Amino acid sequence: MQQPPAYTKFAASGKRTASGNARQKHQKLEFPAPDRTGITAAERDQKTYETLVHHIIEKTVGYCKMLTDIGVESSPFGHVLSKNPTASPEDVATVYGQLLTGRRGGGAVQLSGLKQRWSRIRRFLESVVLHEDRGVLHTCRFIDTSNYKGFGAHLRWAGAAFHLDWIKHLAEQELIKYRSPGKAWVPARGKLSKSAPHLPDDFLRFLADQCRHPNPIRRRKAFYVYQCGMGGVRFSDTENVIRMSFEGPKDEQGRYMSGACIAFTASRFKTSRGETMEYYALPLHDYTGASLAEAALDLQSQMGGERGGFLLAASLDPRDIESDVKRDDQGCTVPGSYWESTLLVRHFVDLWVATLPAGSPLLQYKERYAKATIHSFKGWLDTFAVQAKFQQDDIDTLLHWSNKAMRRHYNRCPQATEVHMRQKVVALLASGWSSTGVGFQMQEPPDLRTIKPVTVRF
Repeated sequence: MQQPPAYTKFAASGKRTASGNARQKHQKLEFPAPDRTGITAAERDQKTYETLVHHIIEKTVGYCKMLTDIGVESSPFGHVLSKNPTASPEDVATVYGQLLTGRRGGGAVQLSGLKQRWSRIRRFLESVVLHEDRGVLHTCRFIDTSNYKGFGAHLRWAGAAFHLDWIKHLAEQELIKYRSPGKAWVPARGKLSKSAPHLPDDFLRFLADQCRHPNPIRRRKAFYVYQCGMGGVRFSDTENVIRMSFEGPKDEQGRYMSGACIAFTASRFKTSRGETMEYYALPLHDYTGASLAEAALDLQSQMGGERGGFLLAASLDPRDIESDVKRDDQGCTVPGSYWESTLLVRHFVDLWVATLPAGSPLLQYKERYAKATIHSFKGWLDTFAVQAKFQQDDIDTLLHWSNKAMRRHYNRCPQATEVHMRQKVVALLASGWSSTGVGFQMQEPPDLRTIKPVTVRF
């Protein structure tokens, strides 16, 4: 019986992988150091990305020479190196760069994704060199022992990006294409999805109230959570926000009138395709008609802006809801983490639950609410819109789910429609109508055509 590749038997270090498995010593990744010379964060990220692409090209050529030496003919980047064997990584990247960095659906893969692609393929190439075996059975053993899911897709990427026919052929084998780590076969079992728990409308009203809290730290944190809910955005989307501004007419005293909004510009969204900016907006006034400007300005003062591109800064103590921001050696704020955003949501859930009256039926679900995350708001807004009988196009606008590329491309004022839809959400929160969870009596919503924006309260 053939044994797994020897390098998978190395003793585990004390560290763990993201999935909780013991990290093997051979799993330490070696990548070029991040660029520090760029003036802005965007320039530094671009330099780091280019350096990684050149690193991948250089290392691939090296591994292919070793493969050729053991009888596995490997001539990478044939359109360039076959004509000029001494071509530089920069020359190769000019031709193969889009294949190396592209992703299905368009656009370029992020730095972390490119690192993962390369690290997995690099380990596979090392195993082929070590065992002098590039066969299907060896590849199956590699997938099982490395526990890499979806490795067939990585092989398809490598075959195309490196221009290596033997990897392309290997990736098309049915045994590889559908291989999952573990046993050769398992009986089919259904399983429940672990979706983020649903939050009630009352929690959004509570967050709006917290945006007027006397403590500016709590105010800005409440507004961050509120805009995630009302804006229908993920934490990963807010990580890329570079600008926030107020838009709309003012009265004679300089106060924003009905229809004013808070507009956000992000360098990209999680679902972005191509190199385009993303935008979202929400009404400047909450369900009581009060302005959210003060809380928004508090949040704006700590965000990364053009320098870093993030909306939520890290706290000195994430477990303290009134802890101020953490700063680096230059005195600049640093981006928060998903873990910190989850703690923040749950802090506010605890505060909200403490305000519920003793007989509230919501109290029986407090353990479920205590597991909420930023992603819970996607479920809340979708549920709210469906039960309020919004049209599907309106729901796509609220949640940024529209795939109608041409309509999106030629719509010059998408934020106006988006804010109008969110004004209806805010007005419904103020109307007494509520969406409901499972087990609660659902109410018939009012006619959306009759819903007017809340009256601005000065």
